[in-house]
Order: sequence, then C-alpha cells, then structure tokens
Amino acid sequence: MARASLVLEAARYSPVLSVPQITAPVLFIGASKDTLCPPALVQQAAGLAPHGRVFMLDVTHFELYRGTALGMVLEQQIEHLQQHLGVPRTATAAG
Repeated sequence: MARASLVLEAARYSPVLSVPQITAPVLFIGASKDTLCPPALVQQAAGLAPHGRVFMLDVTHFELYRGTALGMVLEQQIEHLQQHLGVPRTATAAG
C-alpha cells in the first residue's frame, strides 16, 4: 500500500508550485529544444520567481551538458554567483 501511495504522490509532485516562495535570485537554465523539461515550463517557473532570470540556449536537453553550450552555461552560472553572492572571478589556467 505504501508503494502505491508513493507513486500517487510522485505523480502529483510539481516543483513549480514552490517557486513563488523562493526569495533568493534564481538563474533558470533551459534548452529551447528540450522535450524532457519544456522551455515553456522553464519560462513559467522563472516568471513565478520573485527574482528569476532565464538563460535559454537553442539546444536539446543533453546538449546543455557538453561542448560550447556547457561553457556558456558555466559562464552564466559564474556571472550569477558574482552578481548575487559577490564571488570573485579567479584567473583560469588558460588566462
């Protein structure tokens, strides 16, 4: 019986419902060709966040995690941390 309850609870779970309660700045990263986490849902979540910002790339879900797209995502994350947490940017091995 507990297993069935867990399945029903998981089916009703929607993290977007909690987004309006997040008071910290949030960077939402999405992929415009994503079929697992549709871009419209990312935009909706960002719109619900009091301090949400979207960075959307014209790639698929898994392309976000490699190559040029990954570099761009990391740059956005670093910029977000610098802006909101005062994290200094350190020199890289290449530069």
